[in-house]
Amino acid sequence: MIQSLQEKGRWPRVRSAVVKSKLNQRQKQDPITPLRLSPYQVFNHLLSNNLPSLLKQAGAFQFITEQDAFKGYAGFWKRFAAFIIDGLILMVCGFIIGGFIDLVHEFTTGTSAGAGALGNLGGIILGWLYFAIMESSSTQGTLGKMALAIKVTNLSGNRISFGRATGRHFGKIISAFILLIGYLMVAFTSRKQGLHDMMAGCLVVKRR
Repeated sequence: MIQSLQEKGRWPRVRSAVVKSKLNQRQKQDPITPLRLSPYQVFNHLLSNNLPSLLKQAGAFQFITEQDAFKGYAGFWKRFAAFIIDGLILMVCGFIIGGFIDLVHEFTTGTSAGAGALGNLGGIILGWLYFAIMESSSTQGTLGKMALAIKVTNLSGNRISFGRATGRHFGKIISAFILLIGYLMVAFTSRKQGLHDMMAGCLVVKRR
């Protein structure tokens, strides 16, 4: 272990963390005498104390917290339930926004002609921003996904960018266009990915 840390250039940081720990322990006993530790004394101290804490403090290793640990891929039915919840939310919001657009259009033009096209455009923009913003935010998921305790990540398990979330959202058009096969792929692929997930390089995983 010592040789491995020395080869990777992490030994000075580990040694520094151990020296600090040892100094704290003997501060009241002998604050004057310099503290000198051999590599094997450092190693023994690591074994007899909180090894992960000391190594993490030294930056030698990155430890994965329980919150970030992989809990498994989100299955088809859980994702379908989240989709239904999001659909209901967007339907209500779309109805309100569509009504407002129709009212403003008729008030400014004196006719309702063309209001439907504006409403459809507003619905497309609403859906895009809802999914892209929420899935690239710190929540990593829409309200439906949050309710089902699932989230969207990249292939490394990290939060995705707004651009990647946008690509994933519009990739759903292709998943739906091929007779919904892109969505049904979630039930059969090893990592529970739909076609739009594969295109954007995303995963949908469980939060707990």
